[in-house]
Amino acid sequence: MKFRAPFFLFPAFLLLYGALVSAADRLDRREIVARHAIVSDSAEMTVPLADGEFCFNADGTGLQTFAGSIFDHRGWFAVPLPEGRTPDDVPETGTFQTGRNTGPDVFPAGKEDLFEWMTDSLHRMNLGRIRFTHGDGTPIARDEISRLSRRLDLWTGVHRAEWEYRGKTVAVTTAAGGDASVAFCVSSPALASGELAVAVDFPYPTSLDGSWAGRFDADGLHRTEVLSEENGVTRLVRRFGENAFGDFDYTVCITAGAGASAARLGANAFLLSAETDRLDAAVSFGNLAPAGRGTDPAEKESLLRNWTPNLPPAGDPPGLTEAACRASAARWDAYWRSGGAIDLSGSSDPRWFELERRIVLSQYIMKTGASGSFPPSEGGLLSLDQWRGRFHMEMVWWHLAHWFLWGRDREAQLPLSVYERFKPEARRLAEQLGMRGYQWQKCLGPEGRTAPWAGNQVLLWKEPHPIFFAELDYRLHPTRETLERWADLIDGTALYMADYARLGEDGRYHLAPVMPPSEVGYASDTAYDLAYWQLGLRWANRWRRRLGEEPNAEWNEIAFSMAPLPVGENGLYLRTAEWPVWKEWEHPDLIGAFGQLPPLAGQDAETARATLREVVRRWDWSRCWGWDFPWAAMAAARLGMPDLAVDLLLTDADRNRYDGRGVNLGGPCPYLPGNGGLLYAVALMAAGWDSETDALTPPAPPKEGVHETAPGFPAEGWRVRWEGLYQAP
Repeated sequence: MKFRAPFFLFPAFLLLYGALVSAADRLDRREIVARHAIVSDSAEMTVPLADGEFCFNADGTGLQTFAGSIFDHRGWFAVPLPEGRTPDDVPETGTFQTGRNTGPDVFPAGKEDLFEWMTDSLHRMNLGRIRFTHGDGTPIARDEISRLSRRLDLWTGVHRAEWEYRGKTVAVTTAAGGDASVAFCVSSPALASGELAVAVDFPYPTSLDGSWAGRFDADGLHRTEVLSEENGVTRLVRRFGENAFGDFDYTVCITAGAGASAARLGANAFLLSAETDRLDAAVSFGNLAPAGRGTDPAEKESLLRNWTPNLPPAGDPPGLTEAACRASAARWDAYWRSGGAIDLSGSSDPRWFELERRIVLSQYIMKTGASGSFPPSEGGLLSLDQWRGRFHMEMVWWHLAHWFLWGRDREAQLPLSVYERFKPEARRLAEQLGMRGYQWQKCLGPEGRTAPWAGNQVLLWKEPHPIFFAELDYRLHPTRETLERWADLIDGTALYMADYARLGEDGRYHLAPVMPPSEVGYASDTAYDLAYWQLGLRWANRWRRRLGEEPNAEWNEIAFSMAPLPVGENGLYLRTAEWPVWKEWEHPDLIGAFGQLPPLAGQDAETARATLREVVRRWDWSRCWGWDFPWAAMAAARLGMPDLAVDLLLTDADRNRYDGRGVNLGGPCPYLPGNGGLLYAVALMAAGWDSETDALTPPAPPKEGVHETAPGFPAEGWRVRWEGLYQAP
C-alpha cells in the first residue's frame, strides 16, 4: 500500500525542501570559524575583546594580570605644552612650510621642543588596567599561576580561562559588553578565603608602551575622584588638570555583583573583593571624547557626573557577565553571518589550513580595531605603537578597502567619515602650500593635525585614496545618494592632483617631488604614483559623468598625458628612471601599479610579468612589511600566475608571520595593514576583478549561493568555496 500525504501537507513539504536546498547552497560559516578558535596556554599573550570602538586586551588569566591595555578610538590625551609655548605656536596644519613643496618638509630650527610635542600629542591613552592580585592588592607573580588554559570563541567573542593559584582552581569568563564596558565573572575558592582579589587601577597617559601603556607610578600627575558609592556601583571621574588642547577627563563606573564590593586601594586604584567564591563585575568608561577648547565647564562637569553605563542593575539576573556575553554573542553572530566567507577545507594542498586560519582570524582582528570612529593605527587597538596610536592616511586603504570586497562596507563607513571631518584641515593645508583642493594629511589623531615628518607633503599615494574608496562604495550602492555624498571629496581631491602634476617640455605631465610608497628616497615620476594619478583623475571624471556632468577637461588632459611608467635597460619596470638600479628592499611599489591598481593604458603585461618574477627572485623579503606579501600576490593573480600568488601569501619570512591570535607581525608592532591586505588579496583571488576599467556601470553583485571558481588560486591542490564576495576594480 502506498502512503499518500494529505494535500494540505504539500506546501509545508515544499517549504522544508526549499529550506534544505538553500542550506545546502550555503557555507557552514560557524564550522569554518570554530576550527580556528584561539586556544592557548600563554599567560602573556593578549587577545582583543572588542566592539570595534572599545577594546579590552585580555591576557591568559582572563584579565590583565601580566599584560594588556584598554583602548578606545575616542580616548586621546595631550601632554602639556613646553614651557613658554602657547597653542598659537602650534601650526594647525602640522607644518610651517608655505608655498609649493620642493622636497622634504623642513621643521624650522629653534622649534625642536614643538617638534617633540607635536610628535607625542595627541596620543591614545590607556584607560586603565584590571588584574588579579593577592587579597591585599599586591601583584601576583607569574610563577604563582599554573595549569593555565584559555579559549576565545570567535563566534561569540567570549574569552574563558582556567588556571590554578595556590592549589585552587580559578575560572574566568570575560566579554566586552558594548557601551565601552568589560564584564568578568570569576569563580574560585580563593575569593572567599580572601587570598585572591581584582585590582582596577589607572595610569597617567604617556606615549610609552609596554606590558601596559602609561605610567602607574605617577600618582601626582593625575587623580581619581569618587563621585558616589551606592547599589554596588562606584562612580569615578578621572582628572588630569587643565590642558590647552581640550579636557581629557572621563568617567568610570565599577559595578560589583551580589556579595562583592569595591574599596579604594590607592590614589588611583581600587580593589574588588568577594564574600563568596564568585565575583561578577563590570568596568565601564564614558565621556571619552575630549571636551575641546571653549566647552562650557558646567556642561562638561554635568556630563562627567551624570553618565551611566547601559548595564543591568548589579546583582540582578542574569548577571553582569552573562548579559555582556549575550550582547557580545549577538554582535559577533551578526558579523559572521554578514558579508562574505571562504572555505578552503576541500583543498589537498596542506597549506590550506594555515591560509584559512589567517583569513578567519584577520576578519576577527580587523573587526576589533578597524571599524570604529577613526581608522586604526598600524597596531590597531592592540598596542600603543610608535605612532602614538595615530593613523596614517596612506594606510587607510590597507585597513579599510577589504570591507567592500567582503560585503561588509558598513564597517568602513564610520572610519571613512574622517575624510569629510578633516576636509577643513585638508583645504587649509593645500592653501598654505599654494595648491587648490584638498591635500590629505599624513599621520593623524582626532584633531586633524598631522604629526611632523620629512615626507609628509611628498608621500603622494595617500592622495587618490578617497576616489578609490568612492568607487568601492558605488559598486555596492550604485545610487544617486552615493554619487552626491562623495562628489565634493572627489572634486577637491582631483583639483589637488591636477595642481600637483606639471607639464614638461616633452608634452607630458610629471610628478615631482615624490617619495614612493617604499619611502627609500625622493625622486620624480615614480611608477606606482604615475599609475595611481592617472587612475584617480580618470575615475574622478567618470564620477562626473555618472552625475550627468561634463568631464573636467584639465583632468582628462593630465590623465591621458602622464609620463609613461619608467622602464630600465633590462626591459623591466623601475621605481623611477632616476634610480636605474633597483633598491631591493622595503615595499616593492613598482608592482603595485599592476596588482592593487587595475592595469591602465601603456602598461605591458609581459613586462609586468617579467618584473614581478625578478622582484620575487631578487627582493630582500626580510626587509619588507606585512602588506608587501598580499600586494605582490594581487599582482601575481592579475597577471595569470595563481601558483605564485598563493606562494607569496604564504612566504616563509619573519615579516609574513601571523601569531596565535592571527595578528600579522610584519612591522614594528602588531601590524594590521598585513591583515587587511591579506583579506583584500584573497577576496580578489577568489571573486576576481573587472575586465573593464572605465565602465560607468559597476559589475553586478555576486549571485547567491556558493561559488567554486577562483581565478587567483591554482586549479590543482586548491578547492576554494566562497560566497558574498565582490570583484575588485
